[in-house]
Amino acid sequence: MQLSNLIFLFFKELEHIQDILRDRMTCTKPVHRSIFTKYRTLVGLQNEDLNNIFVNYALMAAHYLALVLLKEAVIFLTCVKTGMPYEEANKKCCATERTVKKSSHE
Repeated sequence: MQLSNLIFLFFKELEHIQDILRDRMTCTKPVHRSIFTKYRTLVGLQNEDLNNIFVNYALMAAHYLALVLLKEAVIFLTCVKTGMPYEEANKKCCATERTVKKSSHE
């Protein structure tokens, strides 16, 4: 078997394992606006609501924190590149946010 075929098979298996882990480590019931369900995203929730969700689903908290850090990095780079103040860059970046839905591989 060629090396490229082995690498391809390895990554296909890795993707399959990641799908299994994602399905097993995420909640199976609808949580209000959860990023780990097929229903909605965490948009517009108050800190108290987020706290209640994250206390029960620690994996969601870690993933959400990574998304927040990425968002803040994009805003920071926008400020540096354009010279905009933080508030204006944040408003501009928030205006272009999109919801990403889980794609079905089945």
